[in-house]
Amino acid sequence: MAGCQRHWIPDPETFNAHGYDWNAIQHVADADLNAIPPGAPLPSLRGINAAAFISQSVPSWMNDDVTVTVTMRNTGGTTWTDGGNNPYRLGSQNPQDNIIWGLNRVDVPATVPPGGQVAFSFTISPSTLGMHNFQWRMVQEGITWFGDYTPDVHIRVVKGP
Repeated sequence: MAGCQRHWIPDPETFNAHGYDWNAIQHVADADLNAIPPGAPLPSLRGINAAAFISQSVPSWMNDDVTVTVTMRNTGGTTWTDGGNNPYRLGSQNPQDNIIWGLNRVDVPATVPPGGQVAFSFTISPSTLGMHNFQWRMVQEGITWFGDYTPDVHIRVVKGP
C-alpha cells in the first residue's frame, strides 16, 4: 500500500471494492479506523479472512454436466488450506448452501497464502430443469462466510439428469 493515501471509507460497498471484506475489517482488534492518521500503517490483517472475486467461466444454459471455473484472491491475512477442523472452501449461495448443482462446497485445491489466488474448477450437475442462480462465496467451515460473492449468473437447464 506504499504510496496510497488512506482515508476513512464509511460505505461497506465502496470498502469491498478495494478488495477487503467489510465484516472482517470491523473486527480488527476493535481499532478505531477514524483515528488512524494518514501515512500510518493499517491494523494487521493477520487472522482476518477476506476474499476478492477475480473471474468465472460459467455457461448461460446447459443440457448436460458442465465444468466451471471460479477464481478468487486471498485478500486477508490467513492462509487458506483444505485440512484441519475448519477448512476453507468455496460454498454455494442464492440460496446459501443449496445443492442445485449437485454439490454445495468445493475444497481449495492447494494452499493459498495471503495475496495468492486460486482457481476452483468443478463439474456442476443440475438437479432440476429450469432457470437457476449460480452464485458462490468463500467459507471457513465452522467459522464464517467471507469476502466477495461471485456474480449471480442465471443458468437455464434444458435437459435433466
